Amino acid sequence: MEEKLKYKIRSTVEMLGLKQSLDLFGKDILKQVYIDNPQSYLDNFKDLTIARNPTLILYMDKRGELVFIVPTQKKGIMDDFIRLTYEIWGFFDDVIDYNMDDSRKIINDWLKINFNLDSPILFIY
Repeated sequence: MEEKLKYKIRSTVEMLGLKQSLDLFGKDILKQVYIDNPQSYLDNFKDLTIARNPTLILYMDKRGELVFIVPTQKKGIMDDFIRLTYEIWGFFDDVIDYNMDDSRKIINDWLKINFNLDSPILFIY
Protein backbone atom coordinates (compact mmCIF):
# COMPACT_ATOMS: atom_id res chain seq x y z
CA MET A 1 0.00 0.00 0.00
CA GLU A 2 1.29 3.45 -0.92
CA GLU A 3 2.64 5.55 1.98
CA LYS A 4 0.49 8.56 1.09
CA LEU A 5 -2.65 6.42 1.32
CA LYS A 6 -1.48 4.89 4.62
CA TYR A 7 -0.99 8.40 6.00
CA LYS A 8 -4.50 9.45 4.96
CA ILE A 9 -6.04 6.36 6.53
CA ARG A 10 -4.06 6.86 9.76
CA SER A 11 -5.25 10.48 9.88
CA THR A 12 -8.82 9.32 9.42
CA VAL A 13 -8.43 6.76 12.21
CA GLU A 14 -7.15 9.50 14.52
CA MET A 15 -10.07 11.77 13.58
CA LEU A 16 -12.90 9.20 13.66
CA GLY A 17 -11.70 6.60 16.14
CA LEU A 18 -11.46 2.85 15.84
CA LYS A 19 -15.12 1.84 15.56
CA GLN A 20 -16.00 4.26 12.78
CA SER A 21 -12.74 3.52 10.96
CA LEU A 22 -13.50 -0.19 11.06
CA ASP A 23 -16.94 0.53 9.60
CA LEU A 24 -15.43 2.74 6.90
CA PHE A 25 -12.34 0.76 5.88
CA GLY A 26 -12.75 -2.70 7.35
CA LYS A 27 -10.31 -4.77 9.33
CA ASP A 28 -8.12 -5.86 6.40
CA ILE A 29 -7.36 -2.31 5.21
CA LEU A 30 -6.56 -1.10 8.73
CA LYS A 31 -4.34 -4.10 9.32
CA GLN A 32 -2.38 -3.35 6.13
CA VAL A 33 -1.86 0.25 7.24
CA TYR A 34 -0.46 -0.67 10.67
CA ILE A 35 1.04 -4.14 10.12
CA ASP A 36 4.64 -2.87 9.92
CA ASN A 37 4.33 -1.04 13.26
CA PRO A 38 1.13 -1.85 15.18
CA GLN A 39 2.31 0.09 18.23
CA SER A 40 2.16 3.29 16.16
CA TYR A 41 -1.63 3.15 16.58
CA LEU A 42 -1.06 4.31 20.16
CA ASP A 43 0.41 7.56 18.80
CA ASN A 44 -3.24 8.63 18.39
CA PHE A 45 -3.41 8.93 22.17
CA LYS A 46 -0.43 11.14 23.04
CA ASP A 47 -2.46 14.26 23.83
CA LEU A 48 -5.14 13.05 26.18
CA THR A 49 -7.33 15.29 28.28
CA ILE A 50 -7.58 14.41 31.95
CA ALA A 51 -10.73 14.81 34.04
CA ARG A 52 -10.64 14.08 37.75
CA ASN A 53 -13.31 13.29 40.25
CA PRO A 54 -12.93 12.07 43.85
CA THR A 55 -12.57 8.41 42.88
CA LEU A 56 -11.32 8.31 39.25
CA ILE A 57 -9.06 9.93 36.71
CA LEU A 58 -10.58 9.83 33.23
CA TYR A 59 -8.34 10.05 30.16
CA MET A 60 -10.11 11.23 27.00
CA ASP A 61 -8.93 11.60 23.42
CA LYS A 62 -9.15 14.65 21.15
CA ARG A 63 -12.75 13.75 20.29
CA GLY A 64 -13.73 13.72 23.97
CA GLU A 65 -14.09 9.92 23.95
CA LEU A 66 -13.03 7.97 27.02
CA VAL A 67 -9.80 6.01 26.48
CA PHE A 68 -8.97 4.71 29.95
CA ILE A 69 -9.81 5.14 33.62
CA VAL A 70 -7.49 5.10 36.62
CA PRO A 71 -9.15 4.58 40.01
CA THR A 72 -7.75 6.84 42.74
CA GLN A 73 -9.47 5.23 45.71
CA LYS A 74 -9.04 1.56 46.48
CA LYS A 75 -12.34 0.24 47.83
CA GLY A 76 -12.16 -3.21 46.26
CA ILE A 77 -9.97 -5.50 44.19
CA MET A 78 -11.30 -4.04 40.90
CA ASP A 79 -9.92 -0.65 41.89
CA ASP A 80 -6.39 -2.02 41.42
CA PHE A 81 -6.92 -2.10 37.64
CA ILE A 82 -6.56 0.56 34.97
CA ARG A 83 -9.66 0.18 32.80
CA LEU A 84 -9.07 0.44 29.06
CA THR A 85 -11.86 1.04 26.57
CA TYR A 86 -12.27 -0.77 23.28
CA GLU A 87 -10.62 2.17 21.51
CA ILE A 88 -7.23 0.95 22.78
CA TRP A 89 -7.38 -2.82 23.18
CA GLY A 90 -9.84 -3.45 20.33
CA PHE A 91 -7.26 -2.40 17.78
CA PHE A 92 -4.77 -5.06 18.88
CA ASP A 93 -7.46 -7.70 19.38
CA ASP A 94 -9.78 -7.14 16.40
CA VAL A 95 -7.50 -5.55 13.80
CA ILE A 96 -4.02 -6.97 14.43
CA ASP A 97 -5.29 -10.29 15.87
CA TYR A 98 -2.96 -10.31 18.85
CA ASN A 99 -3.82 -12.52 21.76
CA MET A 100 -4.68 -10.89 25.09
CA ASP A 101 -1.23 -11.42 26.59
CA ASP A 102 0.53 -9.74 23.65
CA SER A 103 -1.95 -6.86 23.69
CA ARG A 104 -1.59 -6.47 27.44
CA LYS A 105 2.24 -6.32 27.19
CA ILE A 106 2.21 -3.60 24.52
CA ILE A 107 -0.41 -1.54 26.32
CA ASN A 108 1.27 -1.89 29.74
CA ASP A 109 4.58 -0.72 28.26
CA TRP A 110 2.83 2.23 26.61
CA LEU A 111 1.12 3.22 29.87
CA LYS A 112 4.41 3.04 31.79
CA ILE A 113 6.40 5.04 29.26
CA ASN A 114 3.82 7.70 28.40
CA PHE A 115 1.79 8.10 31.59
CA ASN A 116 4.01 6.65 34.32
CA LEU A 117 1.23 4.17 35.16
CA ASP A 118 2.20 0.73 36.36
CA SER A 119 -0.94 -1.16 37.36
CA PRO A 120 -2.65 -4.21 35.92
CA ILE A 121 -5.11 -3.45 33.15
CA LEU A 122 -8.68 -4.51 32.55
CA PHE A 123 -10.31 -4.45 29.10
CA ILE A 124 -13.79 -2.89 29.12
CA TYR A 125 -16.22 -2.02 26.33
